[in-house]
Amino acid sequence: MAELGDGVRLHFSIEAAAGIAALEPLTLSVRLEGADAEAAHVDFVGRDMNMGLHRFRLDAQSDDLFQGLAQVPICTNTTMPWQAQVVVDTERGRLGSRFDFLVERSMP
Repeated sequence: MAELGDGVRLHFSIEAAAGIAALEPLTLSVRLEGADAEAAHVDFVGRDMNMGLHRFRLDAQSDDLFQGLAQVPICTNTTMPWQAQVVVDTERGRLGSRFDFLVERSMP
């Protein structure tokens, strides 16, 4: 959860049945409190390595909830630090926050 000021809160979650792993389906959820959201997307970017931009547009599920499917690209590193950049379009303009997470590569 991130406080965005003026009573606005952004909630972000990643749902993964077996944990976050490269190329596995993930469900992203974004919920905004204190402002009306018109659209939302999440960008996955590598924190320490340029992995390109991976944008996932989310679909409105209700007035304040957006969800969509995503996947993390594969990396040769055993541990890859990622950042989810969450952006929500509102009547106040674009709002957002960043959330860090790690992906551990399974060794055969």
